Amino acid sequence: MFGEVIESTMNTVRSMQEAGVTVVAMSNTNATHTEYLQENYKGLSSAFDHRYLSNEIGMRKPEPRVFKFILEQYKCDPSEVVYFDDLKQHVEAASRLGIGPIRSSFPPLRIPIASLAVSESECTH
Repeated sequence: MFGEVIESTMNTVRSMQEAGVTVVAMSNTNATHTEYLQENYKGLSSAFDHRYLSNEIGMRKPEPRVFKFILEQYKCDPSEVVYFDDLKQHVEAASRLGIGPIRSSFPPLRIPIASLAVSESECTH
């Protein structure tokens, strides 16, 4: 169903957090996938400062409102955020809102998770 977590990606997440960057995951998913991930990828959820799951918040990427919702949660200006994703349409949606997008050539964690990274000093939760 899902591949293995890429350890280098997790190391990057940890390094960002150690540098004071808040790392937030937003995943287009459903309850079945969420349950599977929690059972088979223990620790993945806690690797992020917060996670937003589409089946829980009722919004999906690339809808602009999901990006706006997360920006509002952290009281961030889009220019203070970097967004990572492997799908072109998601990166383009973030870019249209002024979020700095980085498109990866493979799914960052080999599962449908993308990250919003925000500087703790500039944004609050």
